[in-house]
Amino acid sequence: MPLKYIHSALVASNLDRQIKVSTPLASSIILDSFPPSQAFFNRSWNPVLVPMLKFLQSTDSYFMLNIYPYFDYMQSNGVIPLDYALFKPLAPNKEAVDANTLLHYSNVFDAMVDAAYFAMADLNITNIPVLVTESGWPSKGDSNEPDATLDNANTYNSNLIRHVLSKTGTPKHPGISVSTYIYELYNEDTKLGPLSEKNWGLFDANGVPVYILHLTELDQCSRNDTANQTYCTAQRWFGFANVALAALDWALPTG
Repeated sequence: MPLKYIHSALVASNLDRQIKVSTPLASSIILDSFPPSQAFFNRSWNPVLVPMLKFLQSTDSYFMLNIYPYFDYMQSNGVIPLDYALFKPLAPNKEAVDANTLLHYSNVFDAMVDAAYFAMADLNITNIPVLVTESGWPSKGDSNEPDATLDNANTYNSNLIRHVLSKTGTPKHPGISVSTYIYELYNEDTKLGPLSEKNWGLFDANGVPVYILHLTELDQCSRNDTANQTYCTAQRWFGFANVALAALDWALPTG
């Protein structure tokens, strides 16, 4: 397994505690994902997946998963409400309830994260944290993709950032923040496939924001607004070394 070779090199360099080795998987590897408590992995992948999970468990690494509520919504034929996919507030009676655990889900993202935990538990693996390596929403689509819009993309990514930073966790693991990467930074104009495939970026190919994230109520510099020439600067007392370490922690998160 290539993961083991990389890990062995890190052990030899005494870096295995700082740098964890894993690989991203598509959420489609999880079958019967709702209710989350019934989720299980596609068993045809077990010969590869089980050794990988045991490796992740033995090295205190992460289960990396790409989660796209947009695709779940599009493929649900109207079963999944748009507001549920976009993290919009729902009345308690509109939340999805897992009949086996009685856990209430107010968004697709949390349900998919918990489905991953339950799928691992189905294989007797219970202590590997989930790290979301891709999640986003397209800002433009073909005529048969009416919900790939600027407003929905902005709503999803803005709400996703708020959700992660709030550290509310998921219904199965409340209070445990799920580290998440937004897909993606730039649009890919030459990518093959439907129009939506080219339009997941926060910026266009020229570096112009496709939309401005709605994060004004957060006391953080985390918007993608370049038009107003707004930048974050560190206080002098913080020191360059600390800034560099913080940047590395952001680029290579370990928790």
